[in-house]
Amino acid sequence: MNLHDHLERDLHARVSQGDCYLDVARLGRVARTQGTRVLRRRRAVAVVAGVSAVTVAAVGVSAVPHGAGDGARDLAAAGVSNSRSNSAQNDFDPAHPGPTGPATGRGLAAALRWAVADLQDGSATNFGGQEAHEWYANLEWTSADGQGVSVIGVNVQNDMRHGNCDSTYLDCRESTLSDGSLLMTFEEHTAVADGTGISRTADLMRSDGVRVVVSATNGFDLPSSQWDITRPQPPLSAAQLTRLAQEPFWGATLPTYFLEQGRDLQPYEALGTSWPDRPVSSSSASGG
Repeated sequence: MNLHDHLERDLHARVSQGDCYLDVARLGRVARTQGTRVLRRRRAVAVVAGVSAVTVAAVGVSAVPHGAGDGARDLAAAGVSNSRSNSAQNDFDPAHPGPTGPATGRGLAAALRWAVADLQDGSATNFGGQEAHEWYANLEWTSADGQGVSVIGVNVQNDMRHGNCDSTYLDCRESTLSDGSLLMTFEEHTAVADGTGISRTADLMRSDGVRVVVSATNGFDLPSSQWDITRPQPPLSAAQLTRLAQEPFWGATLPTYFLEQGRDLQPYEALGTSWPDRPVSSSSASGG
């Protein structure tokens, strides 16, 4: 089950309880469209070959332990540096993000590219995004470890109910962070003929009411519970996904830096249409 499927199931439960007005059926169609798109495209993705081996600390962390602090201890224990040493990232400082504007699908995809590149070396392509009452973006990430491509996604929601561990999740851990945010990390596995498709997720409900759900896979989650497995494990650990979810800029507005970067993302696909109760921005009129 991928990020869209997880959110669709959660949203179905809330709709049946009268907690929201979301068009779950439309989100489901978006998810299926995304699966078909990546199936068409996967043969064209050239996995970086002959890349020099990069020595990295073995992370080996599949979940954030219950009762964790603000995430820094988890990152340190997992061998993930808190420093921002990637020279390619020095053109944006999250501590001084500058002016902001209404979030767009393209802007969110650009922010996701920056945030993933801040965690590890690699390259991103085939961007997608959606702007609505909630925002979604994904990209295909080829890590410098040379093990293959992954799909990494982020979903940003306002005042949505946080999920809970249940029997469908593996290595599921829940914790309350020092700032009052609620964190859940888990994996979902799908057995297929040539192995196991893995989706690893961090689901963060911030104390300000913004929910951020991020995920990374070991391949492409396709329709009808099929997978195109491209690497042994997702490239990001649970601790790294936690840090990704904790980036301070996720929200209904984004730094203008990302909004401008997003306008030039190619190739890009708009994953759905704007919601009827949300004004259509000039960027969404040109493709999300």
